Amino acid sequence: MMEQMDGLLLTLADLVTVSDALEPYALTFQPDGDLDGTIETYALVVMKRAGGVLLAVPSDAIPQELLDLGESDTADGREWH
Repeated sequence: MMEQMDGLLLTLADLVTVSDALEPYALTFQPDGDLDGTIETYALVVMKRAGGVLLAVPSDAIPQELLDLGESDTADGREWH
């Protein structure tokens, strides 16, 4: 979920990329798998596309265990090609 700093929920069309303005957003999500809890951090929108966005977040915002899942061959039980 992406929010403006004042807590308003945003759609993809609402998001401003860093090439247009330096607009920080609040990012909140719950990782799947063995990790518990909600992750909240600041994010900048680097790029938008029909399938989603590329975000810049602080290097410690996403736990290493979650990043390791993304590198595995069977993330979320699906095989990645």
